[in-house]
Amino acid sequence: MAEISVIIPIYNAEKYLDDCIISVINNSIFNKCEIILIDDGSTDHSKDIIQKYVEEYDNICEYTYSNSGISAARNRGIEKAEGKYLFFLDSDDFLESDYLEKLYLSIEEQKSDIVFAGFSRTKEKETIAIPILRKQLNIQKVMDGCEYLEYRMDIEDWENQAWCALYRKSFLTDNNLLFCREIKVYEDILFTNLCLLYEKRVYMLPNYGYFYRIRPGSLVQQNYYIEEIECCMKVLEEFIKRYDELNLRQQHVAGRLYFHIVSMILYRIGEIDPPDKNMYYHKLSNLKIRKQMKKSISCRKEKIKWIIFCLNWRLFYFIVKR
Repeated sequence: MAEISVIIPIYNAEKYLDDCIISVINNSIFNKCEIILIDDGSTDHSKDIIQKYVEEYDNICEYTYSNSGISAARNRGIEKAEGKYLFFLDSDDFLESDYLEKLYLSIEEQKSDIVFAGFSRTKEKETIAIPILRKQLNIQKVMDGCEYLEYRMDIEDWENQAWCALYRKSFLTDNNLLFCREIKVYEDILFTNLCLLYEKRVYMLPNYGYFYRIRPGSLVQQNYYIEEIECCMKVLEEFIKRYDELNLRQQHVAGRLYFHIVSMILYRIGEIDPPDKNMYYHKLSNLKIRKQMKKSISCRKEKIKWIIFCLNWRLFYFIVKR
């Protein structure tokens, strides 16, 4: 059985797919990996590229489905994975040659269920990669997930990528942690933070060898605020659904997460046309949201935000804008 299952969702990625797959093959721990290629209904030549690697390597397999989105594709990868650990890699990104080995050695040594590492940004036609430095990765100690989440919020870190982390598969399956198929944008916000709410042993590694490619036309670069608002609202709804199942400490941390999510929603509401604004402001006028946020206020800044939320949702946009 493989130690690591590398799950790569693929949709029309022919331009980048070779670089992505070869970067895993060239990793020093490739012999302990399986690569699971989930073709999410590609209509370009991705299928031909996939087939080339499946025929050449016994530890590379491929599954084809009709287009259902990245959340569904990742869930299918989790279902098919036979590895002890799971790693998510987007098909237009690539890895440094020792990235997976460093994560693997850390998770084994620390006996943690998740190891978070860093990433670097690179543009499509550039060879320079810029590390996105994250203060918490330098701590290099085991924390429980709530402690890690609170520290992230205290230093205002809001990176939620599901990639650049190694997960123990049994932890995900035991806690029924999957990606929400209904969320097409910001699905990582829900998945990553739910994992942390339930997690008991998290380790941080200052390794920035995951290369995130910024390219024209990629999903997160498109300017479509309505879909972003809808997806953020869905993220918030999913947290609210689980709230009563959480213990008091988890509830406190979840309530603090609301501040970040609501801030994202309000900022985007401020960017859309007036006819739609009132509808979304009304959707946010939920007493349950306000009550759960109030219980989790941890600092003066959050208290001020909460007061503004209660008095005037619209005011928040103008404050953040400035």
